[in-house]
Amino acid sequence: PEQERRWIMDGDLDSTYGRGPRVFPEFSRAIHVSKVPLAPFPGRPVIRGGDVGAVGKRIACVARCVDSKGRTYDLREWEEEAVGITDFGWMVRQDCFSLWGQGISYYDFGDPSSMTTVSFTDKRSAADALLEAGIVLAPGIKTQTARRESLARPMTMLLDGKPAYQIDPSCRRL
Repeated sequence: PEQERRWIMDGDLDSTYGRGPRVFPEFSRAIHVSKVPLAPFPGRPVIRGGDVGAVGKRIACVARCVDSKGRTYDLREWEEEAVGITDFGWMVRQDCFSLWGQGISYYDFGDPSSMTTVSFTDKRSAADALLEAGIVLAPGIKTQTARRESLARPMTMLLDGKPAYQIDPSCRRL
């Protein structure tokens, strides 16, 4: 996973993963990884996007906040393999509460397949399993191109002389 992340995000020539083009050639670790911890923008919701559709596989979530100018912060990431989707949802909720306290609004999105892909063990979709953790999942952006462009655009912008896209230094897999 680390070699894959380094190759995809950094185009790391030492990486042995893949041979195709970088997904985000706009990304620069020196520019886009914040030197200080990031926090949600006051009065703005935190958007949590998850890849939880593949029941029994690795599941992941990213917490993001966007201000009124379009500045985008990736605040936190979670990735688990040996945990159920409902437990993962509780873990993410607890971590968000521990980090940012009460008074934050959350909007939760997942891969559209998480709405319909059903587990063989309990016959529920990932979205249904997350309801038990109090997370109401909405379908996210469907196409890979639209997903990529939603991040590529702020990666190329400066707002008030600072990068419009920043990743919290705690995020190791982004």
